[in-house]
Amino acid sequence: MSEVSDNNNNNKNEENNNNEVDIVDDNEIEIKDNDEEGAKMKENISQANKPQPGKIDVSEGSEELDNKTKAEILSKIGHHKKQDCFVVYAQNDVEKEISGETGLSSRHTVYFKNCNNSTYTITDKCVKVFAESCENLTLTIVGQLYTETCEIWKCNNVSLTCCTSIKTLQVDQCDGVNVTVEDEDDFDRLIWAGLNNFTINVGNKKLSSGLDDVRVEFPEVRADIDQFIIRVVGKKLLQEKIIRLDNGYPTTERENNAFNEQKEKNDKAYENYVKQLLNQKQTKVASSLSQLTQEKKKKVGRNSPCPCNSGKKYKKCCGKNA
Repeated sequence: MSEVSDNNNNNKNEENNNNEVDIVDDNEIEIKDNDEEGAKMKENISQANKPQPGKIDVSEGSEELDNKTKAEILSKIGHHKKQDCFVVYAQNDVEKEISGETGLSSRHTVYFKNCNNSTYTITDKCVKVFAESCENLTLTIVGQLYTETCEIWKCNNVSLTCCTSIKTLQVDQCDGVNVTVEDEDDFDRLIWAGLNNFTINVGNKKLSSGLDDVRVEFPEVRADIDQFIIRVVGKKLLQEKIIRLDNGYPTTERENNAFNEQKEKNDKAYENYVKQLLNQKQTKVASSLSQLTQEKKKKVGRNSPCPCNSGKKYKKCCGKNA
């Protein structure tokens, strides 16, 4: 009987041990599954936070873009901002309107690259316009630019006409550029470097310049580094060399001098204000002292209450020996 009981007890213990092992295994599997799900979730979040490249749409009639060219274009328009791009690439002897009907979207940055002897008119809204390595390019912008920005570089013989607001126009390393902004209110500034033989017309104002012209005043100009800015100042287009302050802030000598003069005026005005304030306080202090002195000198009548507040008459108190 005892043997049977012992055997039963042993069997039960084995079953319990097996159950405990199974429970532990299940927990381990569950923890492992949770770890895998957490890792996948982290990976998904990481992928979502990574900058996604923008989409490139190629204009009809353009050559096919290889991956290297696509990457270069996206890097220049700011791929970290996921900007879409409408590329007009390697077209020759073309006259075309760029609009919604030809594939342009309001999300697009229009990018002209390696286009020669061609004429384009942008009639619909877009983000901004770039032109790189083009020759004999005629470009008219009619549609709204959301960023009011246009950049042109490494181009020769470009004619740009803006019939919309364009606050920042940048032209670098070009030869033979003609810019026309029909309405003066649509223009803010043109910034250039390494530019030869260009003319800008803003309303009825006109300015022609280039490296050869600025080197008369600034012989040490570096074509690849030094920048100039053109704005409407007063009643004319004014061209100035951009300088960098010690803190890296870009400005011009005229603006820096005007800032320093105004700062000096403000400092003097503040100094005068402080002096006036101190004089007022000194006057008030002097007046208070004078009043106290007069009160001390004021005579007390013999029959008046004594100033020591004893309740006696002055003549019978502090004025006994007066």
